[in-house]
Formats: sequence, structure tokens, C-alpha cells
Amino acid sequence: MMMTSRRFSLAGLTVLAAALLGAAGCNTFSYFEIDTKLDQLTFSNELAAQITICHMKVSGATTDDFYIQKRCPPVPTPTQGRFDLGVIEYSTFADSGTVKFQLQVFRGFGETDKIGEGSIDLNVSSGNTVMGNLKLTGMATAMP
Repeated sequence: MMMTSRRFSLAGLTVLAAALLGAAGCNTFSYFEIDTKLDQLTFSNELAAQITICHMKVSGATTDDFYIQKRCPPVPTPTQGRFDLGVIEYSTFADSGTVKFQLQVFRGFGETDKIGEGSIDLNVSSGNTVMGNLKLTGMATAMP
């Protein structure tokens, strides 16, 4: 039986390793924490209690479209009533630019009866957490 041995030079292995690392890419997350509240001047407790859908649209340096499940509809707290939607955490591979977060809230089934919205633009800080405050304004036509 004949055995064949293959020899790889150290330089060849280094080039191969560099190529594999380059192909894998180095992505760094950018993080956002958005403290989200309903404007108490345009939302009553009654209107806030009618929220059934929270729809977030993300645009700019990255794009996304998702529904907030946690704290939507808002859960009453002793200090904030129904006005606190909590902190929305989001991450992206975008490493520069501006990200626009637009949150719309609806009542009923589907997205036909919008009762409030708000948006915030935040600058990406690669590898870091950017914090922001998003206040949703109630629609004047939505008051009960």
C-alpha cells in the first residue's frame, strides 16, 4: 500500500487562513434602546387601553418591519398608568448613518384604525448602544 503525504507550506496555510477569515467577514452589531411612551396630552387612559397593534417600521441605514409583542397593548403601571410601552431593543449590522424608527399604534383588528404614531432618528454608533426617547402622539380623530 502506498501512502501519499501532502506538505503545505506555512505561507500557503497563512494565505488560506486569511482568505477564509476574509470570506467570513467581520460584522459588528450596533445597538439601540428606545424608551417608548404615549403622550399624556394626546392619549387618555381610555384611548391607550384600546391599543391592539404596535407596528414598527425601520428605515435609513437599515430597513426592517416588525410588530411589538411585549407591552402592546400597554400594561398599566402604578406610576405611568397605560402610558409606558417600555424599552424597545434593536440591533443591526449597520455601522454608520441614521436609522429612523417609526411606531404606529392601532385599535381593533388589522391596521385600519390608526390611533397614534411617533418617530425618532438616531445615529448609528458601531459596536455601541444608542439610547433614545420615542413619544407617540394620539390622533385627534381617534379620541373616544
